[in-house]
Amino acid sequence: MDKFLEMIDLCRNDAGFRAKMRAEPAAALAEQGIAVVAGIDLRLAEDTSAVRHFVLPPDPNALLGDSSLDAVSGGSTVTWSSSGSYGFLN
Repeated sequence: MDKFLEMIDLCRNDAGFRAKMRAEPAAALAEQGIAVVAGIDLRLAEDTSAVRHFVLPPDPNALLGDSSLDAVSGGSTVTWSSSGSYGFLN
């Protein structure tokens, strides 16, 4: 099972992990062996029966600053797209 599906499974079936994801998503992911690149603002959006989130990918026409270019050229990857959600992870 890939890491994304493992995280979804943990959030659905482990109340403690779900609470940790709500409070400290980067720390919860780190405990599962997924490191978030330093300087990335990781935000959690929780769907409900009445609210669904649609995450837009980064604007391909936006200019990147030096620190963003360093992160991109430093081996970061974009992952977690099966639900339309994207993240920059190591």
